[in-house]
Amino acid sequence: MTEVRAENLSKSFGDTHVTKNLNFTIKHQEFLTLLGASGCGKTTTLRLVLGSIFPDSGRIYFNGEDVTDIPCYKRNVGIVYQDYALFPHLNIYENIAFGLKVKKEKNTESKVKEIMETLQISGLEERYPHQISGGQQQRVALARTLVVRPKILLLDEPLSNVDAKLRYELRNELKKIQRMMKIATLYVTHDQEEALTISDRIAIMNNGRIIEVGKPRDIYFHPKENYTKEFMGVISKRLKNLEQIGIR
Repeated sequence: MTEVRAENLSKSFGDTHVTKNLNFTIKHQEFLTLLGASGCGKTTTLRLVLGSIFPDSGRIYFNGEDVTDIPCYKRNVGIVYQDYALFPHLNIYENIAFGLKVKKEKNTESKVKEIMETLQISGLEERYPHQISGGQQQRVALARTLVVRPKILLLDEPLSNVDAKLRYELRNELKKIQRMMKIATLYVTHDQEEALTISDRIAIMNNGRIIEVGKPRDIYFHPKENYTKEFMGVISKRLKNLEQIGIR
């Protein structure tokens, strides 16, 4: 189990201040969502936790250990991108086994079989990414990430490229898988409904800052900040009955 703590994270690109003194914690086994409009700094924050970029100031801790200056390949963090980033020239088995082979892990075949059974994609081993559905591609991307047993799971808008009906089904699957794997998860989205239904807690971002953190029900029904109230109010215009989306 891993807990992530970020303290005063700031990151600029040139004269643009993308994140400003961010402070947040992802608890053991928690599903924390960064929610905000495009350009607010969500993905940059995700990349800071991943270790693909480094902060200008501030620190990141995994279970109390300072990992701020450790590159991503040494952090044991898994990530699923919105385009899934599957290798088109590899079949599904080879895609899932890729990380295990890079790490020269033992029992690759049994580990791949186990994760495919867990994610209900057994039987797709010999197919290629273009031969399976969007939902199946997402499960393959998750399988490839989870098979190496990362300490933390990062999800960068993984549902943005699927249609509305499939998105509804997959977000429930994501939460079920996360609970089953008991892994601390950081999820990035601009979709209020998605965040409300899938998260344990939501961190509202605006202009590079986290302005409010709370449980989905509190964020929606009892927001503390005016921006949160306005941003979350958009969803009520789309839904007749808020309970229909199962706010947690």
